[in-house]
Amino acid sequence: RNEKAQSERLTREKIQSRVYEAYAIAKNIYERNQASESKAKIQQMILDALRPIRFENGTGYYFITGLDGVEVLFADRPQMEGMNLLDMQDTHGQYVIKDMIEIAKAPGEGFTEYYWTKPASAGNDFKKISFVKRFEPFNWFIGTGLYVQDVESQVNTKLLSAISRIRFGKDGYFFVNRFNGDTLVTNGRVFSGEKKLWEIFTDNPEKIKTIFGKEYQAALTPGGDFIYYSWIKLNSSDEESPKTSFVYGIPEFQWLVGAGVYLDDEETHITLMQLELTDRIKSKLHEFIGIIIGIIGLFYLFFNFLSRRLQKDIDFFISFFNRAARSDEEINRENIKFIELDQMAEYANEMLAERRQTEEEREKLRMQLNQARKMESVGRLAGGVAHDFNNMLGVITGYTELAMDSAAPESPIGHALKQILSAARRSADITRQLLAFARKQTIAPKVLDLNETVEGMLKMIRRLIGENIDLAWSPGANLWLVRMDPSQIDQMLANLCVNARDAIADVGRVTIETDTATFDKAYCADHAGSVPGEYVLLAVSDDGSGMTPETLENLFEPFFTTKEVGKGTGLGLATVYGIVKQNNGFINVYSEPEKGTIFKIYLPRHDSEAAQIRKNAPAAPDATGSETILLVEDEPAILGMATMMLEKLGYTVLGASTTGEAIRLFRGHGGEIHLLMTDVIMPEMNGRDLANKLLPLHPGLKRLFMSGYTADVIAHHGVLDQGVHFIQKPFSRQDLAKKVREVLDET
Repeated sequence: RNEKAQSERLTREKIQSRVYEAYAIAKNIYERNQASESKAKIQQMILDALRPIRFENGTGYYFITGLDGVEVLFADRPQMEGMNLLDMQDTHGQYVIKDMIEIAKAPGEGFTEYYWTKPASAGNDFKKISFVKRFEPFNWFIGTGLYVQDVESQVNTKLLSAISRIRFGKDGYFFVNRFNGDTLVTNGRVFSGEKKLWEIFTDNPEKIKTIFGKEYQAALTPGGDFIYYSWIKLNSSDEESPKTSFVYGIPEFQWLVGAGVYLDDEETHITLMQLELTDRIKSKLHEFIGIIIGIIGLFYLFFNFLSRRLQKDIDFFISFFNRAARSDEEINRENIKFIELDQMAEYANEMLAERRQTEEEREKLRMQLNQARKMESVGRLAGGVAHDFNNMLGVITGYTELAMDSAAPESPIGHALKQILSAARRSADITRQLLAFARKQTIAPKVLDLNETVEGMLKMIRRLIGENIDLAWSPGANLWLVRMDPSQIDQMLANLCVNARDAIADVGRVTIETDTATFDKAYCADHAGSVPGEYVLLAVSDDGSGMTPETLENLFEPFFTTKEVGKGTGLGLATVYGIVKQNNGFINVYSEPEKGTIFKIYLPRHDSEAAQIRKNAPAAPDATGSETILLVEDEPAILGMATMMLEKLGYTVLGASTTGEAIRLFRGHGGEIHLLMTDVIMPEMNGRDLANKLLPLHPGLKRLFMSGYTADVIAHHGVLDQGVHFIQKPFSRQDLAKKVREVLDET
């Protein structure tokens, strides 16, 4: 069957190779003579070269046809040359020449199948596969074809020859007959032509017909069957022996294939095996008897020794059982014959069971404690790293902004400072993402240009999905603004792009695009979950494996995942869904198996006109003032930086690095102090307690708290309560100026 399946493939390989040879001949003649000979002369030279060529025992030949359908060369039927064959059909109604012209035009070469006449054979219904290739200099296509039946015959001949040479056992061989009784292989010989089995073995034709009848019935049985008869051995020309064969039918070939064994050979083989087995049993029996005798002797010596040492060894057993009770070794009481020792073993096993139970409980508690400590450490690490980073970034951004005041923006120093500030702000974004991972961030919605936000993530996404996957970014023009926390956009894109990466087996593409969309009531009536209005579209698509309708139904359920254990939590898309809903948007998903997936997220447009004006307007100058501010910060670098910022804005600053120093400055200052700006977490006293200590001295004192710690760390200090003013480190000079002015101007 495998060989039969290869027939058509072999046919295609052969004719393609032949056409390439003819094309090479024609191209060589054309290139050698185009400068010196006429077009008609060159064409005739090509025809003369290809016309006499024959292959495949004379059944293979070349033909050339113009793209207008006129036959140029028909080596087998030259009378058709010059005729237009566009309307010629084969026996199945297929337009043969039209199909070939379409292939020659585009893609320029290819295969076609049809039914045709065969040289030296009657009829016109022989399946033929042709290959054609366009020859552009003359608007021709060159082709040839082979008959599948001829290739199958060659394959069958080789196959039968190989089968005839197979041997097994002493006289084992295969036989092959057709369903009509023709002999193909028997007694190790290959027969050609149409000769019946009973015409070859003529001594008893009726018996042969009976045997063949059994073979035929076995071949018709699904899965084959056994038959029993007498037959001549391969190495004996006149001796028949009882034989059993298994016969299997192959309807595609109209073949029955069988192989058998001679019963007398098997009986001889069985007898030899029985003799060999008897000898082996005798040998093993002698070995067994020797072993038994040796064991009996050892047991005798052992028990004799035990009887003399029993009293002495009781102490040893007690010591052993005590050790066993404190280890993992369990005592098998079935092997103990003495009552005293059995009681000791029972006690030891009870102690072992109690201790084992205790160690499982202790291990469980230890694991729970380790897990709790690990989670606590992760949270503490995230908070600590964020605090340290925020302090350092606050110093970097603050002093950079101050330095930029003294440098022209177009100068090299100005450009370098701008790059430092950009990198520092991006680092602050990374810190924010770290806190988002640890679930310790405070959600802070902002008015955003989605294109700018996505572009800032492209490098990270490219690293996330890997080099084998192409990332395409298609930003929409004139995009409306949205209002949401930038970290939520990071989370959505990261989850969607990771899912897209996992859906792509090897290489592929992930596409991120943005656009605007407006939905009316009619649209929303047909799309559940949508609301009329103006939206900004964020779409993530891939050309991966896609999803079934059953998977789509459960897509956003928490902990639902189609990934292998350990490769997905099932929370990624649930998080995306929650973020979209939290921001009053909606999400549509389109996917089919093997056709990829696209997620379309629609976020509400935010106060487009006013926000757009603010976005395009030049940056407002920093808010200034002349009030006096008591600044308390235990980090010297931040204290110095913030002091310089506030003084440049016009304020009078009293700086203190400790709460004790702050109290002394406050009490000793002769004038009015308008604002207390203090860090929340400090060594001697936290910022909220400091404010409470100063308020009785000056009830109208305004307060502004600052911190680089995470929300969960500072929340219990009350600085995140409603109405309490707070600014997160790191902050820019513009943010500081705006916040200070906001607090001072509050009535």
